[in-house]
Amino acid sequence: MSENITEDSELTPRQIKKEVKRLFKDALKIYKLGDLEEAIKLFDDALELDPNNYEVLNQKGVLLDKMDNTEGAIKIYDKAIEIEPEQTKAYYNKGLLLKDLKKYDEALEIFDKVTDIDIMHLSSHFEKGLIHDELGHLEEAIKYYEAIVEVKPRANLVRYYLNKALEKKAETTNVWKSKLQTE
Repeated sequence: MSENITEDSELTPRQIKKEVKRLFKDALKIYKLGDLEEAIKLFDDALELDPNNYEVLNQKGVLLDKMDNTEGAIKIYDKAIEIEPEQTKAYYNKGLLLKDLKKYDEALEIFDKVTDIDIMHLSSHFEKGLIHDELGHLEEAIKYYEAIVEVKPRANLVRYYLNKALEKKAETTNVWKSKLQTE
């Protein structure tokens, strides 16, 4: 529990909100300084006061993931999603974690959910493109990359991956053409 609040003190909803906000900001500062354990403690203190705080849950999930506690991070993301099913942050972060674990089908489902909520969530479209690229589904990857570039023409990183996917597709096509010619 926070040093500013004793166990027996009764807080008004406004005081709770203010204290949770302070703990959240302090946890982010501590996190940026590299003390993940202390940041988790501050997030836990905030969650003691407001167990259903979406932002605190989401950030705690990010920290647990950084600490390689993927199981804990997924549980926290799921709780945040249950609380705010129309918010995209926890879905997106869970999708990134699943992608890192190479659970591509699950990650794609999560990124689809994000884009169902927010069709313009370009980062999720990009992640879907990267997954399809990794799986060798070049047509699908190219579709996602092109859609992003259409909306955001200066997306240089996406253009890079689009060009790489187009090159791979051309190489694959050329290999098949040469095999067909030799047969």
